[in-house]
Amino acid sequence: GWRLNQHGHQSNRLDASVLGSDGGSSTLRKRHRTPGVPSPLTRSKSMSYLSHIQQSRRDLIDEKKQDVTFLQYIVQELNMEPNGEHRRNEGWNDEALETLYRSPNSIRSGVYNFLRVPFSLERFIAYAIMVCIDTFLYYVTLLPIRLIFTAKKLLLRHPLKIQDICDILRLFTMFVTLFTLMPLFNYSFLYHYIRGQSTLKLYVTYNMLELFDKMSSAFGIDIQDAMYYSATKLYFDRGVQVPERFFVARDCVLSIFGYIVYLFIHTTLLYVRIITLNVALNSSNNALFTLLVSNNFLELKKPIFKRFAKENVFQFSCHDATERFQLLIFGLIIAMQNSRAAVFTGQEIWDVSHCLMAEVVVDFLKHAFIAKFNDISSTVYGKFLDKLCEDMTDDRLQDTFLDNMNIASRRLGFTPIPLVTIVLYVTYLYFDPSRQDSLRRWLFYFQLFITLLLFKLLINIFVVGFASRRRVKMEHSNKLRMELERLKQGSKNALEDREDRFQATNTAPTMDEDNEHNPSRQLNLTKIFRYALFGKRLPE
Repeated sequence: GWRLNQHGHQSNRLDASVLGSDGGSSTLRKRHRTPGVPSPLTRSKSMSYLSHIQQSRRDLIDEKKQDVTFLQYIVQELNMEPNGEHRRNEGWNDEALETLYRSPNSIRSGVYNFLRVPFSLERFIAYAIMVCIDTFLYYVTLLPIRLIFTAKKLLLRHPLKIQDICDILRLFTMFVTLFTLMPLFNYSFLYHYIRGQSTLKLYVTYNMLELFDKMSSAFGIDIQDAMYYSATKLYFDRGVQVPERFFVARDCVLSIFGYIVYLFIHTTLLYVRIITLNVALNSSNNALFTLLVSNNFLELKKPIFKRFAKENVFQFSCHDATERFQLLIFGLIIAMQNSRAAVFTGQEIWDVSHCLMAEVVVDFLKHAFIAKFNDISSTVYGKFLDKLCEDMTDDRLQDTFLDNMNIASRRLGFTPIPLVTIVLYVTYLYFDPSRQDSLRRWLFYFQLFITLLLFKLLINIFVVGFASRRRVKMEHSNKLRMELERLKQGSKNALEDREDRFQATNTAPTMDEDNEHNPSRQLNLTKIFRYALFGKRLPE
């Protein structure tokens, strides 16, 4: 309030109780201070707060600061007490380790899983290679026999099946490509031309041919299916009108012509690649061969430090299986060519085995580290094997232009016709009908055909039999699993009995450990093929 001075006049001073302890100077300054400039009181409080924090830090450091002599430091590093006694072992602190790093149990399980991955991978690859051998021998042995029965149906005017039309197209396109390549390719000329190039140029050429081989395989599977579909539609849709039938016939002719062009290009790429590999094996210096072997180890740089889904790992496995089988066929062709040139010493087989062993080691490391960095269980390869077995025993493909063998080879990304064409071409060169002992050679090749036919039947019995047994176990395990789910709300004794039966009969796991209790993350490989894009990129 306002006060009267000693003369009775009204005073302009404010009461100290109203203004505050500082006489109201801060209040008055607060009204007229410059914006953005703190008041002296604010600055004093901030300085006192900072000095308080600094003093607290100094006090904390002084409390923790201890004068440690050099002898005490050595004793602490040796984990011993000053009196010579060892420190008492207070046990493991799993909670602290799991909080700061990882659980010890998960670390140990990861190491065991890392060591189990190569064995699970080899089991899948071994069966996939058997499927590739069965598919390859089908074109060499059973396809000519099936065409004889197809010709008999045509002569007797019996209706053809879809598979008969597909067999005719396979043999027709294969022989057109074969007789087109025969007058154009000269193995000796190509061999010496490639051998005259520099080592670096051959290395780059071989990698380019490998890349074009993958691109051709991805395109060839689609154009082959288009050809089968167009031809079967033209044969079975006979009741359509003439204009529509004309367009169907046009599509059929264009698809057949396109497939022949593709087959010619793909076969040429494989043939040049085989010659390049033969030059590397026969070279005096091992520089080119060393580069080709080291090229396998360069595959480790691309995939192992990237995140991949289990579907991508399945595509990796299919690619590795077909690549190994292709390398085996390359070794067979090189051996036949060198034997024909009378320079075969067996060293080529030894060198090819080195390439194959390098491929196996690279596959082991690649899949093991992919499983480690992506937390993938080794049991997932059993799921891959189950899907391949399901393709070999699926009954829903009987009325389509794709049988079980073809759908399995497509899932693996294996295109057998270019390889079969090259093998037939090399066999024709090795045969050489102009020689005097051609009759004896005809007899030898007839015996070889019978041997391959019996071997093909034996392989097919094993492949289909193994797939059937594994699928029966898989279905039985699924039934027991569903039954256990229904009995979870039942009595405890009945549940324990069913669990014992399930554990005793569950020899073919169909579900990963991490997907067993999470149905939304179950692995579905129905539409996953080698050259089907899944995720952001296609595994190489």
